[in-house]
Amino acid sequence: MKIIFLDIDGVLNYRDSDVIDERCLDNLKFILENTEARIVLISSWKHFLDDDILKNLREHNNQKQTEEFLKYRNILEKVFVDKLSILDIAPDLGEYRSDEIALWLTNNLNLNIESFVIIDDFNCDYDKNYPNNWIRPSWFSIGLTNAMAERAIKILTSDI
Repeated sequence: MKIIFLDIDGVLNYRDSDVIDERCLDNLKFILENTEARIVLISSWKHFLDDDILKNLREHNNQKQTEEFLKYRNILEKVFVDKLSILDIAPDLGEYRSDEIALWLTNNLNLNIESFVIIDDFNCDYDKNYPNNWIRPSWFSIGLTNAMAERAIKILTSDI
């Protein structure tokens, strides 16, 4: 199995784009179509899928935060439930996503992971722990580009 550890902000959007940029999303779809990889969400957006957080917001009658929470959950569901599939959500350890990825890989040895790529605009010790598996789009410029998608395909389909 091939895995894409996926961030959202800076990857599927960028500073001057809509919440989800269709061009960036198309580049992600291109990777998926050419590799049959599965997505593991590492983004802080994973919290928008947490029913306990939503329940807590509602119990505290925080209407504005509840509405914002539901807005982003709806975006995730639209993108990933209707169009793409999330295999899993990385555990939340609170500091470095590279530690979350390491834990996820350890906990999922039964999946026979043959390759993986990390697509994240923020360096969470990837340069130290996974330098050959990390692709870094930019929040400040243009998110996930076609060239980055091509590189992700190479990482997922060959030994780099």
